[in-house]
Amino acid sequence: MDILSNQYFMSQSRAELAALVHALWAVEKYCFETCIATANYYSLRGEKSTAIVYFERAMVLNPSYYDAWTLIGHEYIELRNFSQGLHSYRKAIAGNPNDYKAWYGLGQAYEMLKNHTSALTHHLKALDLRPNNDRICEAIGDSYEKLDQLHLAKRYFKRASRLGQFSSASCLSKIARICRRLKDDDKAAKYYEMYVQAEVEAEFEIYGNFELWVEEDHLDQRHEGYSDAYLFLAKYYIEKKGDYSSGEEFARKCVWYIPTRDEGAKLLKKLPKKELFSSTGVVDGDIPRRPLSETLPSQETSQHKLDSSSSAKCQEKHEMDKFDNWNDYVKLRKSKLE
Repeated sequence: MDILSNQYFMSQSRAELAALVHALWAVEKYCFETCIATANYYSLRGEKSTAIVYFERAMVLNPSYYDAWTLIGHEYIELRNFSQGLHSYRKAIAGNPNDYKAWYGLGQAYEMLKNHTSALTHHLKALDLRPNNDRICEAIGDSYEKLDQLHLAKRYFKRASRLGQFSSASCLSKIARICRRLKDDDKAAKYYEMYVQAEVEAEFEIYGNFELWVEEDHLDQRHEGYSDAYLFLAKYYIEKKGDYSSGEEFARKCVWYIPTRDEGAKLLKKLPKKELFSSTGVVDGDIPRRPLSETLPSQETSQHKLDSSSSAKCQEKHEMDKFDNWNDYVKLRKSKLE
C-alpha cells in the first residue's frame, strides 16, 4: 500500500490517494503503510509539516524503512529548512548507501545553497548508482555550467536529451544556451529549432487535439516557454543569414509572448518591403494572382497579331479593287455572311 500511495503521489492523483487513505484508516489507523499514505496525502495538499509528522511515525513503526528519511528530506527542502533536509538525507544514506534518491537530494540541496562543487560530487555518486537517469544527467550538466565547464556541461546535457524520458526538450534549450556562450550561433540555432519542435510535439501529445492545444497553450501570451528561442532565431535569420522569410516567421511568434513582444515588433519593422508580386504570385497573404509575365502579352505574340491584322486588311482592299461599284462589293459581303 505504501508503494501504491507513492505512485498516486507521483501522478498527482489526489482523489485516488484520499480514497486510499480513508480505506486504510478504516482498516488499521496505527499502521506503517497507513502513515506513509497519510503523509503522502498531506504532502500533496501542501501541508509539509503534517506530512513530516506522519513520516516520522512511519519510521517509529518500521525503523528499517530508510526511504522515509529521503521523503522527510524532500519535505524539509520544500520548507527551505536546508540543515534538517541535509541531515535527513545523510540518515537515509547511512541506512542505505545505494539509495540514489538520497544522493540526488543531497546534490539538489547543495545546488540551492550555491555550493556547486559539493552538488556535483553528490550528483555524480547518484549517477553511478543510476546511470540511465536523465534528470541526474541534467543536474550534472547544470552544475558543470555553473562552474563554467561548458564543454562538460554540454556533454551531459546531450546525454540527458538522448535518454529523453523527462528532460529531452529542456536539455536541448540548455545546449543551445551553451552554444551561444561559446559563440557558435549556427549550432545554437540548430538546437533551438530542435527544442521548439520537441516542445510542440510533447504538448500536442498531452492535449491530443490541435484546437484545444491552440486554445489552451499556444495563444497564452503569459507563457514564456519559447520566447527566448524565437527571439534568437528571428535575429539569427534576419541579421546574420538574411533569410527574411524564416526570420519573419520567428519574429511574428515573438510577438505572441509578453517578454519578447517589443523586440519582435522591432525586428518586423526592420524587414524590407515586399515586392508587388512574389514568386508564387501571392501578395501579403491575399488570394493567388498570376505574375505580370503571364498576364501581359509577349512581344512575339503582339507582333504576330499585328502582322495578321495587316495582312487581313490588305486582302480586303484587294477584293474591293475588283469591283467598280461599292454597292456591288457590299452585296457580295452580305451574301457571304448569310
